Amino acid sequence: MRTGGTLRSIATLGLVAVASLALLAAILLDTRRAYVHEAALNRAVDVAGACVAIASVIAVALGSWWLQTHALEPLANLARAMARFGGGDVDQRAAVEGPAELAAMARTFNEMAESVSRQRKQRQTFIAGVAHDLRSPLGVLRMSTDLARMSDEKLPPIVIDAVRRQVDRLERMVGDLLDSLNVEAGNLQLRMESVDVREIAAETARAHQGVSSRHVVELDVPATQVPLVCDGMRVGQILSNLVGNAIKYSPRGGRVTIRVTSEDDAVVLCVSDEGVGMTPEETRGVFEPFRRGGTLRDGVPGWGLGLFVVRRLVDAHGGQIQLLTAPDRGSTFRVSLPYHHA
Repeated sequence: MRTGGTLRSIATLGLVAVASLALLAAILLDTRRAYVHEAALNRAVDVAGACVAIASVIAVALGSWWLQTHALEPLANLARAMARFGGGDVDQRAAVEGPAELAAMARTFNEMAESVSRQRKQRQTFIAGVAHDLRSPLGVLRMSTDLARMSDEKLPPIVIDAVRRQVDRLERMVGDLLDSLNVEAGNLQLRMESVDVREIAAETARAHQGVSSRHVVELDVPATQVPLVCDGMRVGQILSNLVGNAIKYSPRGGRVTIRVTSEDDAVVLCVSDEGVGMTPEETRGVFEPFRRGGTLRDGVPGWGLGLFVVRRLVDAHGGQIQLLTAPDRGSTFRVSLPYHHA
């Protein structure tokens, strides 16, 4: 029921009542000459006054009833829902009821509450992931330092390599976190220069070649130079994050291929794997922070920031990124970086 329509209906009833009473009063006054006895005239006037009083009481009662059921009660319900939400009940929602304006307010509140609740769950997942992912490398570092303290001999190379790998892992995790914060704050700066993209791809392949004994990182690049004006370090970060993601989601091993091609208006970088792949539902939001795709997300290290950073770096270069994937068919990330970007 709309506020304007209800008020017009009440106003119409009131006008009809007043008009009827006015007509009755006019008839009584016009016929007063027919009443010779003064007592009869007084009784008629009393009847008219009583009618006016009864009509007023009815109008006030109807108005109070409408305000209570259609305005005040829905407003009170909305206020209670807001108070409970503010008190920590993040699952609290308001009933969409009452006049159009109040119903719109309730819908807006529910949308806001849903967004806050979703962000809260993501934050909880993120904190749990941070605690889990930091515990593993820190445990290795603690064990290595304990061994070094207990032994008078020089640390064996295998221990030094293990410590180095864990330090590198921590640096990558912290780097992803800092990059995501800079992206969100709009502080990401590019240092543009002319580079040969083949060299960036080759360096990325060398850096990941020994990461996993079950994976082989292959390189497919043209025989001639592939020049591009870009931030070479950031393009290397794009490829490194994509290759690292491919290795993590290929638990059975296999090939990870870095392919570089030139098109008329852009350089295209593709990273393909033979991993678990993703369903269409799992690909939704894959570039959002703290999100992971695929069926192995619970056992894969990381904070779910790598692809988010990749997407923002590609956007900063004026490029595009696509994901081609299917369950048990692997995934291919295709990055297109334009030659000319203002």
